Amino acid sequence: MRLLFALILTIATSQVLAQTAPLAGPFGTPDVLDVDFASAGEFFALKRVKDGAELLSVHVTENTSVRYAFNPKPGEVIRGFKILPQRRFAFVIGHGEGDHYRETLYVVHLSSRKLREVLTADALRFTEVVPADQLGFEILRDVAGRRPQTHLLRVEFDSGHGDVLAKLPGHCDLQSNPSGQLAYADCVDSAGQRQYWQAPVKGKTWTALTVPKSVRGSHLVGTFLNGDLFFEQRPPAGGARLLRLSGSQVLELAYSQSRMPDRYLRSLDHLVILGVVWLTGEPSAELLDMAHPDVQRYLEWTIKHERTMIEVLGRSADQRLTLVAMTRMDQPKVFELWHRDEVLARRIGIAAREAYVPGEQTRDPRQLALRDGVLRDGFVTRKGKQTGRLAVIMADPAPTWGFAPFAFSLAEHGFTVLELGSRAALAQDQQAEDLIDALKWARNLELADDRPACLFADPGVLAKASPKLYAQATSCQIALVDGHQPTLAAEAEPMLRAAVDNAEGAAVKDMASTGTPNP
Repeated sequence: MRLLFALILTIATSQVLAQTAPLAGPFGTPDVLDVDFASAGEFFALKRVKDGAELLSVHVTENTSVRYAFNPKPGEVIRGFKILPQRRFAFVIGHGEGDHYRETLYVVHLSSRKLREVLTADALRFTEVVPADQLGFEILRDVAGRRPQTHLLRVEFDSGHGDVLAKLPGHCDLQSNPSGQLAYADCVDSAGQRQYWQAPVKGKTWTALTVPKSVRGSHLVGTFLNGDLFFEQRPPAGGARLLRLSGSQVLELAYSQSRMPDRYLRSLDHLVILGVVWLTGEPSAELLDMAHPDVQRYLEWTIKHERTMIEVLGRSADQRLTLVAMTRMDQPKVFELWHRDEVLARRIGIAAREAYVPGEQTRDPRQLALRDGVLRDGFVTRKGKQTGRLAVIMADPAPTWGFAPFAFSLAEHGFTVLELGSRAALAQDQQAEDLIDALKWARNLELADDRPACLFADPGVLAKASPKLYAQATSCQIALVDGHQPTLAAEAEPMLRAAVDNAEGAAVKDMASTGTPNP
């Protein structure tokens, strides 16, 4: 049984706060980036930005006082962190450049504050699949090269050594069974081929897991409460298909030609799949396992917190405290610690020191039909009801519901912004056709005025599209680094400056030729 319910219906309108940044005001200044929570409920950890640099800090839950802090050196990057049992805190730091890049695992005892360097590797990843216990924890070590491998390591608190539990070919993601035991691996080799493995009941030898032909190549996302496997399949043309493998039977749970899942709802202990969240297009969540008792909690929270996407990040073992991330359409993400008796609802971190609240701006989901008949989901952002100059952003990943500072920044400066995702799996010639189709779609619907549009896309896509564009659409083409929308004000500023300067130049040219400015 499935239940579809809307997570968000409208964008709240609020007064615009004064902005200090000349162009990239909606970006604000990032503060808290990520949070982790101890299962004992005693500590929580924050990754945050202070004075332009990242830092880690562990706080006492009761009074939020700082228990431990780590400031990376110049050139070091925080790759991951985790609060563990026995008052331990582990984190991974990346350092070096190019072929000399490595990642190092550190463990600190929060009572003595003694820091220990454990190991260094090409890359290290914490895993939620194998829970830490009172003696140690597991971590994944990625080995690069012509034949990449993933090693599952066991780090003992006393010895501090990383012992190898398993070696798997390729870059692997691990999944547990409903009981919390390591059960499956989904591995991709250097050629992009996918293979599935099943964990041994005894010993260290993993066995190949055979799946039906219709499932091969799909990403193994997790398991359901009854042990069925859950897969996500993404066709090259776009969209997604969600599959449930029950024995040898394959059930299609959901399919969209244009939308892709943004995240998956898991049980509060993070062991099994409850549902899927779609944030491209009209945002919604679909519950896929109504029999699980945690479903009722999600329903209660969704009703109580309107226009808000709630994600459970952690829960204390006694279920007294729950750490959540809350995302609204018009504001950056915030983190809160909830008490089960609802006496304490403490915000433990804000996502921007200078929060930006769009006043007259709207961001509406729209669906486009491209020349190959494929439907695409996108968003149109504008300030009020005005039809400003058109800006088309085609980027990877696809735009989703939530705070979109780059689109908001362009709208703040008079643009009507159309966002859509690039089908990165296709050739750049085909992506260029998508960009041209999106421009024509916006023109046909008269979403903006008739001034030349500004196009934002991967530089290779712009190069392919430029010769095919009519003259008035080629005056403003701005390359997105690696085809991604900028996420920091410093990255966005030169792009916004180029777009605004181009718009001002176009207005001056129009006034010179007609005697009146084009509004």
